Amino acid sequence: MLETIKDDKGNLKAVCVYMIINKEQRVDPKGDKIIIEEMEINPEYRGNGVARQFIKNLLTKYPALETCHFIREYKYPNRGVRTYTRKQFELLTKE
Repeated sequence: MLETIKDDKGNLKAVCVYMIINKEQRVDPKGDKIIIEEMEINPEYRGNGVARQFIKNLLTKYPALETCHFIREYKYPNRGVRTYTRKQFELLTKE
């Protein structure tokens, strides 16, 4: 799936590629896990809360989410998967 954030003029601020899966590891919009494959933020908008906005949008859109797995192989090929609980994600959205 693809999530985008645009500014007031319709310019692309950021894009996020992800999938929602269920306990059987099948793609399911009502699943409890999100796998964020890539997230790219326009350099003009970095450090302006865009990642926080993505997280808020995804938590609202998918209320059953319990865990989030960040893969981001393109940008960080040697980093590995980072896993967050819903509670950790909610803490990241606090301003």
